[in-house]
Amino acid sequence: MLRFATTLSFALATAYCAAQDGMLGTKGDTASQFTPSTSSGGGLLQMVLAVIVVMVLMKLFLPKMMAKYGSKLSTGLNSAIKVEESASFAGGSIHLVTVKGRTLLLGSTPTTITTLADLGEAPKNDPGPTFMEMVEAAPVRDFPTPPSVDQMRAAIQVAEENEAAIALQRLNQLMR
Repeated sequence: MLRFATTLSFALATAYCAAQDGMLGTKGDTASQFTPSTSSGGGLLQMVLAVIVVMVLMKLFLPKMMAKYGSKLSTGLNSAIKVEESASFAGGSIHLVTVKGRTLLLGSTPTTITTLADLGEAPKNDPGPTFMEMVEAAPVRDFPTPPSVDQMRAAIQVAEENEAAIALQRLNQLMR
């Protein structure tokens, strides 16, 4: 049955190609039949008008659409509402929000917002002293003066003598 369907489809395709005008069932040359239109720029004018209409519609309706379907609420830099932290989970999310000096823990789902806890007044952000203030407040320590060159030479000579004495002791122990 499959062989019959394949043979029939090839036969129909061959008959269709033979039915075309042209040699070997191909269509005639369409390039020689092309005649350019003698347009006076009407198509260009229509395209420019369409672009202008689209730009005007975007200018008028896009701000209204963004206000209605815009993304999440954004507050200014000096706003009284600040989102300190957020965490998402499968059912929704929780947010730590500071509103006019009070810290709130809010739970939100796609349909509701619930106050989970009122944490009270927000702690004051005391930055502490600056580095220069800490340096100026640090106690002044008296460090010992470094040894002189003569003292260094004497210490090196003592160390060399001690080294020789230690080597001599080892040698005596090995000889026993």
